[in-house]
Amino acid sequence: MGTGDLNLLKSWNPHLLKNKKKVWEIEQQALEENRKLQERQHEIEKQRQLDELTSLTRDGKVREKKSNLDWMYNDQPAVDHAKDEFLLGKKRIENSTLLGRPTEDTKEDQKNRRRFKSSSNPSVHTMLRKEDQKPRHDLSKEDPLASFQKAKTMRKVSQANKVQKPSFRSKTGTLPPKYDTTKKTPKKSDLDY
Repeated sequence: MGTGDLNLLKSWNPHLLKNKKKVWEIEQQALEENRKLQERQHEIEKQRQLDELTSLTRDGKVREKKSNLDWMYNDQPAVDHAKDEFLLGKKRIENSTLLGRPTEDTKEDQKNRRRFKSSSNPSVHTMLRKEDQKPRHDLSKEDPLASFQKAKTMRKVSQANKVQKPSFRSKTGTLPPKYDTTKKTPKKSDLDY
């Protein structure tokens, strides 16, 4: 009879040398990562102390170091003052805006547009009209999903247009006598010859 340890035959056994090696490698990686992290923290601390020493001026005041990115972090965000005034209740909405009536500014804009249309070069307008008249490429013809859906709807329409076959059932819902299966047909044994 064998007295060997059958667990040594299992791949998951923690006493196997290959599994011990994997555990040791993972522990070494964790130690190396921890060592690198401590070195980086030590470097950051040295840099902070050096910056602190260099920022001191002759009169003993601490001078902040200017970075090229300071404008991005210290700049005031662009604010729309009109929106702020409205939200704070300092400004009211004009009734013309609520009712959809044009204000004086838009009337002036319309006058300027009319003036521009009348004074502009007529050849520009003809070019614009020609561009509008060009046939536009229909992308739905190339779309496979659209063609599939179109074919599906066409199938539904064609099925709806097909002539229905007359059913054997009458309006009463029963079969005509020659197709009626509820009647018993006489068996050969029942027939007298």
